[in-house]
Amino acid sequence: MKQTRYIDFICTAAFLAVTSIGSYATYTGLNLYQSRQDFLISELLSTQASILENRLQRALSATQVLSQEVKQNGGMFADFEEFAEALMPSFPDIASAQLAPGGITRHIYPPDSGHIGRDLLKDAARSQEAQLTIESRKMTLAGPFELSQGGIGMVGRNPIFLYAPNGTEKFWGFASVVIYLDTLLQTSDLEVLEQKGIRYQLSRTHPATGLKQVFARSGLTLNENSLSIDIQAANAEWQLSMSPATPYSTTGYWAGYSISTLFALLIASLLRRVLRQPLVLQQVVEEQTRTLHYQANYDQLTGLANRFYFSEEVERACKECIRHHQKAALIIFDLDDFKQINDIRGHDTGDALLLQIAERLDDQLLREHLVARLGGDEFAILIHDLGSTDSLSKLIDSLRNRMTHPIVVNNNTFSLTASFGIAVIPQDGARYTTAYRHADMAMYAAKKGGKNRYAFYNERLQQAAEDYTTLQHALATAIDQHELRLHMQPIIDLRTNQVAGYEALVRWQHPVKGLLGPDNFIGMAEESQLIFKLGYWVFEEACRQIHQYKIDGWVAINLSPRQFNDPQLVKQIISILQAHNISPGQIELEVTESCLIDSIDDAITTLQALCDAGLSISLDDFGTGYSSLALLKRLPVKKLKIDRSFIQDLDMEDRKIVQAMTGLAHTLDMKVVAEGIEETGQLHILNSMHCDFGQGYLFSKPKPMEELLNF
Repeated sequence: MKQTRYIDFICTAAFLAVTSIGSYATYTGLNLYQSRQDFLISELLSTQASILENRLQRALSATQVLSQEVKQNGGMFADFEEFAEALMPSFPDIASAQLAPGGITRHIYPPDSGHIGRDLLKDAARSQEAQLTIESRKMTLAGPFELSQGGIGMVGRNPIFLYAPNGTEKFWGFASVVIYLDTLLQTSDLEVLEQKGIRYQLSRTHPATGLKQVFARSGLTLNENSLSIDIQAANAEWQLSMSPATPYSTTGYWAGYSISTLFALLIASLLRRVLRQPLVLQQVVEEQTRTLHYQANYDQLTGLANRFYFSEEVERACKECIRHHQKAALIIFDLDDFKQINDIRGHDTGDALLLQIAERLDDQLLREHLVARLGGDEFAILIHDLGSTDSLSKLIDSLRNRMTHPIVVNNNTFSLTASFGIAVIPQDGARYTTAYRHADMAMYAAKKGGKNRYAFYNERLQQAAEDYTTLQHALATAIDQHELRLHMQPIIDLRTNQVAGYEALVRWQHPVKGLLGPDNFIGMAEESQLIFKLGYWVFEEACRQIHQYKIDGWVAINLSPRQFNDPQLVKQIISILQAHNISPGQIELEVTESCLIDSIDDAITTLQALCDAGLSISLDDFGTGYSSLALLKRLPVKKLKIDRSFIQDLDMEDRKIVQAMTGLAHTLDMKVVAEGIEETGQLHILNSMHCDFGQGYLFSKPKPMEELLNF
């Protein structure tokens, strides 16, 4: 009897324990699901709000362009329609551009997109907002409302003040743009999200009444599980709200509890036979829970926090900073030139290096902060309760110093550096996505500044990123719009002082920025597929000019690393030469050492195929890369081009290097071309070294070929 009571007691205890665990797992699992759903909605909100806010800000910036033009012309604007017609393609979201001198609309483009002569300061529907614009001296955004020309839209209005002769500012009028609401919404993914079941709503706080006004929504209204985010544009206060397709239901809880109860009854009945089984089962469940938690929140290679866990912690830190008026810092950094180590030494070596870097981060100095590996060689640090930027700078300097300490892997010693980007929370971002994006911008600014350094985010980086994106979009159409120009720079035979050939150098005749050199756009072309189209345009244009101007010498054409690795390169070049009836012997292809580093054998195969087709090869920027004598002997190269960095000063150290490179080239039966010759003293020194050819501003800048016919 006592044993039966004991078994009943154990079974009852087991029943209660299993029921509790099952109920807790049900509650926790469904809450985790809801949290993930909320996180997904939050990410969608942040992304769509950012799209709408950026498009609004970009469209409104057109008023600043108009204002600046008015100011530069002293209040006169005779060619408004021509200017507006050229302006609007750069701002695709605006439907109309307007100028209202003295508050009276005088200029509208397109002409049928508004009413000439409307006095905004006296118009009952416009005067209050127009007067507010003047008084605040800031841009305002009115609407959405029904436009007089039809449709629903917003009007961005910017006041223009000009200096009077006595030095005081005088109100000149307004620069305005009209933005259709439908056009703006089409730039986002709201319609696509609605098709996937996401419900949304766009509203604003009415400036006059202070009431909430809904002006765009999905077909189905929001449910009680909606989340919201604010959108700021000029003086407008918008709010974007989203909710999942269906509200969270309690059915899952009751189903989970019922299943837990049935499962507990089954376990209790089995315990009558095997009393220890529940304990074993509980141990297995706990171990699996710990494993799953670890896999979900920590990096498998380094043991540091992963991107998911880190993003949640940063999001939590953002809220704490706002609530308690504190500051935190988000630091993003990656290892400089780490890809080359992976490519050359293999991923096993790269992983071993990352492990040692993680160990250096997870020491006493950083234990009070959160360290994460976001992926690849990208790491992040969350600094809580930031004291001052000076203390942060000291921390990063200490990190940089530790990074440079040599690391030994498989008997190979590596000296690594890192570039850091810092965003201060909440001033540089009150959400994870914003703070991360800004820290990432700062990191790439540090890399661009020379690597092995750090940079704090500032608004100039944001503007630079926007300018870069705008220029990249313009480059995509530059070839079709016939905006590219091909200039030639003479290459001089230093023995005869006669032109031996030319180097073809591309320029971009930008419609707004003027003539741009390759440093302004070749890099962004390399980052996209545009480099192939641009590179083959240069080759074709060079052949066209050889034929048109009957050029006798050779023409050197640069090949970018990405174009050099194009499988169709040889076929394309031969096709262009045949189309223009140009002898391959007139073309010299310049490749840099970076073209060869990924796969030496493949690179030599490509170079040999080009040589077999009759073209000659020169190695550009020699001395700045990784070439060895053993590699140089294998390359079918006819010329070495000494980089201008060695020619610029030509001090005793540079002279020794140039003399050695010249002697090496001549020993290998190669000719030498010196770049960047700007002074006669440099020319005399190079002549004394028996350098074969030279080019530089001393002879001629790159010019259109027609200007060089009598050179």
